Amino acid sequence: MTRPAYVAAFRLQDAGPTPGGEAEAAPRTQVEFVLHSASAPSVVTALGTEAGGCVDRPPHEGELLRVSCWWGPEESHWVARRESWGVALLRAEGPRESLPESASDGSQEAWELRERLSLPSGTVVSPLGP
Repeated sequence: MTRPAYVAAFRLQDAGPTPGGEAEAAPRTQVEFVLHSASAPSVVTALGTEAGGCVDRPPHEGELLRVSCWWGPEESHWVARRESWGVALLRAEGPRESLPESASDGSQEAWELRERLSLPSGTVVSPLGP
């Protein structure tokens, strides 16, 4: 049996300003993780809404994808990491200068496992890229 091959991406969408109608309201970004396949249904996982804007960042060693979000001095990172059982989606947040560089560099306490996407053994997952 041939396992499906997936292309992975974070989907970032404008979620509108912070509710409350303040003139200086923070922008918000809806973050989702998407697995696309030509031979299987797409998998979309809603991860939440982040304050500020979010952009794709180059993944560090051991990571499939990375996204950074920020507003003022606060920043959060989402990382997709391939594991033997599937894909782990991790999040870290805090003041910009205190965030760990990588989700794989031994600073595991800063990263929270938010989702476990189990995939059959042998499933290929590649990051969407240029």
